[in-house]
Amino acid sequence: MKNNIAVKERTVVESVMNRVAEMETEGIINFPEKYSYKNAITSAKLILMQTVDKNGKNVLDSCSKESIANSLLDMVVQGLNPVKKQGYFIAYGGKCQFQRSYFGTIALAKRFSNIKDIRAYALFDGDVFKTKYNTKTGILEVEEYTPSFNNINSGKVVGAFAVVIGAEGIVHTEVMNFAQLEQSWKQSYGYAKSATHKNFREEMAKKTVINRALKLFVNTSDDSDLLIESFNNDFNQTEYVEAEAVEVENIEEANTEAIDIEDEPAVEEQEVISEEQEAGF
Repeated sequence: MKNNIAVKERTVVESVMNRVAEMETEGIINFPEKYSYKNAITSAKLILMQTVDKNGKNVLDSCSKESIANSLLDMVVQGLNPVKKQGYFIAYGGKCQFQRSYFGTIALAKRFSNIKDIRAYALFDGDVFKTKYNTKTGILEVEEYTPSFNNINSGKVVGAFAVVIGAEGIVHTEVMNFAQLEQSWKQSYGYAKSATHKNFREEMAKKTVINRALKLFVNTSDDSDLLIESFNNDFNQTEYVEAEAVEVENIEEANTEAIDIEDEPAVEEQEVISEEQEAGF
């Protein structure tokens, strides 16, 4: 069994390396400065070799070759590295998926030409927070934000806000109260049985508001279609799955830029769940 996994891993990695090299030569893909896709793929390979599904079966054995290859390609297109906790791999329905973490979403946002940075803050009960609408720019602005160190308590999150920063300053402000956050979380199939939103409510609130803030700007950017599609594929899969490793229904293909590798026989639906991945760290 171990030999079969090793052969499959080597075949998949070689296929992805070759495809990415072709895309780079053809000018289809551009990488962030100092990003090494070879290092990222090598790191991902080691992680995949240690990742098992809920039945304790290695994902390299339980998932199709094509889905593993496309999950690696999806990671590379976004310029992310799992070693930096920018994403993780999950198995579902015999297919491997790469899903961004909170950190990965921020890193990816900075790859778009119309976004210089994005910052998010959780609002706690007792914080002073006021917004105003700028009639000249059409932008909602934070008029006052005074957090209190004594108010920091994950159980008392009352909302969150995120600011998207462009070349000339803040270009968008997204604000969500707790009712909106909770409504988004409830769309998750595994919300009721997941402790993530209770134990890491602050981080989940920031992730949710960041996703909401970025959607508009990514889809109005002039960056490559491949990068935009990669962002939207992951966004569509995780917009309402904030717990990061809960069950996902109706997941689309891992990436539209498919790598032609013969699939393994179909297997029953499986998933990967771990406390570390679930927390998004």
